[in-house]
Amino acid sequence: FHDPYGVVADCRGNVYVTDEDNSRVQKFGDRAVPPPPCLPKVTLGRPSREIVRDRGLELRARCDMPCAITVRGAVELEGGRTLTLRRARERLSAGETARLKLGLRGRGLAAVRRALDAGERATATVVGRARAFSGRSETERRRVRVRR
Repeated sequence: FHDPYGVVADCRGNVYVTDEDNSRVQKFGDRAVPPPPCLPKVTLGRPSREIVRDRGLELRARCDMPCAITVRGAVELEGGRTLTLRRARERLSAGETARLKLGLRGRGLAAVRRALDAGERATATVVGRARAFSGRSETERRRVRVRR
């Protein structure tokens, strides 16, 4: 190397060194270093429980590496009806936390309000999927009983 400029490791444990004066990138074979985690770790906070007041569910999502996060959800009413919440998407940097809202409007919101007023139970299921820019993804699921 004449003027090494940068060093990076990939998910497979390969190390790449850039050499600016020689205009090249040198790869050092498999398992030169212990590989960093390839899968993003998604962490979902506890969803808000006041679904009618918030007009949906609010929660925080965090990822340990740069990724795109998609959160989907549904509310299951005691009578067997399932209402889909509007999904939320966000791009996150490593360690960044985002506040996401899964909206519920119109007839769906009115149906949940009526069911809760009638004393029915309602349970929300939230699924967060983090997709790293390498294409690998990880999923986390949360369930919470919701109230008015």
